[in-house]
Amino acid sequence: MNLEHQVVSLHLAKRLKELGVKQGSYFYWRGVTWNTPEAKTAFPVWELRAKNYREEREGYRTKDIVAAFTVAELGEMLPQLQFDKKHCVVCSYQFAGTSGYACDIVSVRGGGYLHREMGLTEADARAKMLVYLLENKLISV
Repeated sequence: MNLEHQVVSLHLAKRLKELGVKQGSYFYWRGVTWNTPEAKTAFPVWELRAKNYREEREGYRTKDIVAAFTVAELGEMLPQLQFDKKHCVVCSYQFAGTSGYACDIVSVRGGGYLHREMGLTEADARAKMLVYLLENKLISV
């Protein structure tokens, strides 16, 4: 499986950073500016990289680096919740009959799922749930 399927997409990674999620991950998206003879201006390219301690010491600009959280890292960030005295858990899985993934908030007391987010990868489904929880102030960073 490609590494890109195991980490959050660039778009969601940027959104999590905007929401104030601490940028601690083994992988990251790094913005690089390329100049080519064919192009009249430089254009940015984002690449997926493993943590490089030399780059950290050399002080890469943090605006050009966004944490690319893995499925496991996102799983650790997703909390157990309490809604109206109902204990809830967040779970993710491959959605039946599709190539996509779902991440649900499920009531332990038989109330079914309370909210669902979908993604093309499990990392994106989990990241969308984290964004939902943060944007709706159900959790804080």
